[in-house]
Amino acid sequence: MNSADLARRLWDDPALRASLEKMTLRSAFHEIPAIEGGTLFYGEEDWYHLLRCAGIFLASGEERFGDLGLRILHSALTFAKSPEERAFAAALLAKSGGAPALAVAAKKDFVADNVLETLPVPLAIDVRSQAVSATINIGNDEEFVGNDFQNELWRTLVRKDWVSASAPTSAGKSFLLEKWIQKTVAEQHSSTIFYIVPTRALIAQVEADLRHLLAGSGAGVSISTLPLAAPSEAAHHIFVYTQERFHLYLQKDLPDLAADLIVIDEAQQIGANQRGVLLQQVLEMSAARFPNAKLLFASPSTKNPEALLAFAPEGKTTGAVEGMRPTVNQNLFWVSAVKGKPAQWRVDLLIDAQPKPVGLLHLTGRPTITQKLPFVARAIGGDASGNIVYVNRASDAEKVAEILAGFVAEDSDDPELRALSQYCEKAVHRSFTLRRHVLKGVAFHYGNMPQIIRSEVERLFSAGKIKYLVCTSTLVEGVNLACRNIFMRNPKRGSKELMPTEDFWNLAGRAGRWGKEFQGNIFCLDPEKENEWLGGSAPRLKQKFDIRIATQRIADEFDSFLVYLAAGGQVAPPNRFYEYLFSYLVFRRSNFGDLGTKSLLGSLKPSERSLLEDMIDDVVSDMSVPIDIVHRNPGINPVGIDDLYRYFQTKNPDSYADLVPTDPLSDALVKGEDGEQHDAAIQNLIAIFTRMSKYLGAPLGRGDQAFGNASLVVLWMRGYPLHRIIDRQIRYWRDRDPDKKDPAIIRETLEHVEKIARFETPKYLHCYIDVLIFFLKGKGQAELADGIQDFWLFLEFGVSKRTQLSLMSLGLSRSSVTAISEYIIGDELDETACLDWLATNRWEEYGLTRLVELEVGLLLKRNGRTSAAERDAADRP
Repeated sequence: MNSADLARRLWDDPALRASLEKMTLRSAFHEIPAIEGGTLFYGEEDWYHLLRCAGIFLASGEERFGDLGLRILHSALTFAKSPEERAFAAALLAKSGGAPALAVAAKKDFVADNVLETLPVPLAIDVRSQAVSATINIGNDEEFVGNDFQNELWRTLVRKDWVSASAPTSAGKSFLLEKWIQKTVAEQHSSTIFYIVPTRALIAQVEADLRHLLAGSGAGVSISTLPLAAPSEAAHHIFVYTQERFHLYLQKDLPDLAADLIVIDEAQQIGANQRGVLLQQVLEMSAARFPNAKLLFASPSTKNPEALLAFAPEGKTTGAVEGMRPTVNQNLFWVSAVKGKPAQWRVDLLIDAQPKPVGLLHLTGRPTITQKLPFVARAIGGDASGNIVYVNRASDAEKVAEILAGFVAEDSDDPELRALSQYCEKAVHRSFTLRRHVLKGVAFHYGNMPQIIRSEVERLFSAGKIKYLVCTSTLVEGVNLACRNIFMRNPKRGSKELMPTEDFWNLAGRAGRWGKEFQGNIFCLDPEKENEWLGGSAPRLKQKFDIRIATQRIADEFDSFLVYLAAGGQVAPPNRFYEYLFSYLVFRRSNFGDLGTKSLLGSLKPSERSLLEDMIDDVVSDMSVPIDIVHRNPGINPVGIDDLYRYFQTKNPDSYADLVPTDPLSDALVKGEDGEQHDAAIQNLIAIFTRMSKYLGAPLGRGDQAFGNASLVVLWMRGYPLHRIIDRQIRYWRDRDPDKKDPAIIRETLEHVEKIARFETPKYLHCYIDVLIFFLKGKGQAELADGIQDFWLFLEFGVSKRTQLSLMSLGLSRSSVTAISEYIIGDELDETACLDWLATNRWEEYGLTRLVELEVGLLLKRNGRTSAAERDAADRP
């Protein structure tokens, strides 16, 4: 009988199941000190029998039994009275690749640091041999002991060309990917690696992790996050991009570096509508451009990781790896108010999808609907760290953080929290409430916040100094931030749509910090409230989900998509998914001659495919602009692109210069129709925004809306610090709506900067400039376009000089760049020149905020440089 069959037979024993349920409830009750009523779960256990069962469960290869076996080991380490029983549990944990969890047991004094050395000889030999077989060699005499999933993934990476890996958040995927990159750098004379992530926030996190990992490698490593020319002097190039930036890189005429490895992290995003279409497009482009690259997809727990391997070219070897055994246990709790007693809440643990009573929780008061989440979170989390509270909107995050901060009487005197508070005030605004909350050990986190603040919040939360972190869907979208407890009530994706099950479990996967705790806890409040959970109630059982390919939607929406094509994409309101699909099909047809044998467009009938090909061919044959312009601008209607060019053709030669974006640093004035003098750069952008809105479908408005967006964009490109932009907005609203509060204006401004200045305008302006340059060259007026090729790129990053982009390419945030570049004279400094300037100038004396000084100092340290002030200090006797 194999281990899986034996595990199932054990599971069929009612007495064992009852014992395991009692143990599970005891373990969960232990996680929540504030709960009353759990003493019934305590008693003597036959730990040796349970531990033998754990060994069988862990060997079964089935996820549910692996979780149960791990729970037995963690419970024995926590509750067993005999040192011998705990040592036996430690041995089994070590055999299963649980070295980080064993370190937790030693830290909690459940076992001695040398517990494995005290084992009986036969068991010690068994453990040692298992550790040897699980040891992964990185190179340069460095190695680590991997868990089962990490070992299987490593072996598959060695043997296969294309690999798709799926495992829970805490399985150690990111750690292993970074170690594989470290191995590549250690073993090869030179290498090129692309690491593709879904969000800009995750770019910063991956970049920081890789810089830290490779700092002492001794090899020349360049890590870049901007699609600029590759540094020529480095032996190893690592590019950390979103799919948008990777697409730009693939379109640029850059040195032909042969890629060794392409990592697609959070690869399940290939199903995310328009961004999923773009991810598919860059995947197909990169496979064609880098045919010899090893490609790795990484995704959270999915049923079909092999679906992504369908994109592999002919002749490639492929392999899918699923992590079946968890590294931490997760407890799913339902928390409900006792009827008629709003201050008293019942806590149930879900076991086999059924709620089992754990105990009662008493709140400090009778909460309103808004107070429910923070009151319950505080009652359970207390003064401990590691608590994430999920909310649906940025305004909710600030409100819940305010309530949580109210439970803390005194401000912290921690210097790091005070430095963050000071930075929030100076870099954002004195009314930015985060500056007050962090001094109470509470923070909020949403996508539109400045990256340097988000990164510092994440770091201080991981360090335990921020104890409560209130998050929006940014956490679902890829930020790798583990915690002990997650609290949710009526969770949504955005402000309207109830959270899909796969998003719930992706978010819940953050609960449980491998190497810090044995367990993670998910608390669902009001779990059976009508219309507050998808499907009518909170999830009952952990589920894997299918990876879906966004382009497959075409089969279900074929008729409506044909109507869209027949209208030339000129529909109101614009269908953004169809825009991406349209431009993708043009790309596929013109580049590969088909609509994608490997593009998985869905189960189209031959007649449907033929009709679609004919319609796309008609569009391509009618285009007046080069088809490459469509390829360089995904997600923009190809017919609209051609219409913009035809509009340029109607212009009088004397007005060609008016079509070109004005340098944002220009302070020229022009007389408007009202006879008043106006900022020329803003007026120029208003006209451009109006054209882009009419022909390209850009959501930038006309009239007053275009004026507001153009004013924001010009200030952003002029390098205005965020606090100055916010101050202007607050003064603007003082005259128009005095009742509008500062925090709301701050949130609105942050959103507009992120959405309008950093995404929408660069996307459409890139296309506008492409078409304009082609037009001007055709008219023999190419000199009018000099210097505007990268105008859109400067806009995304909120700068106006190559020097500032170089500083950002080195890893500095925009906030630090705008503060320090005021003192740099040269406009065109590259990365090396910027490092030289930082190493020789006394920026410590400029009165910069502490966070900016730390960021600049860390940058110099990473690059093996010291500042002038540090050298002076070293020279003093």
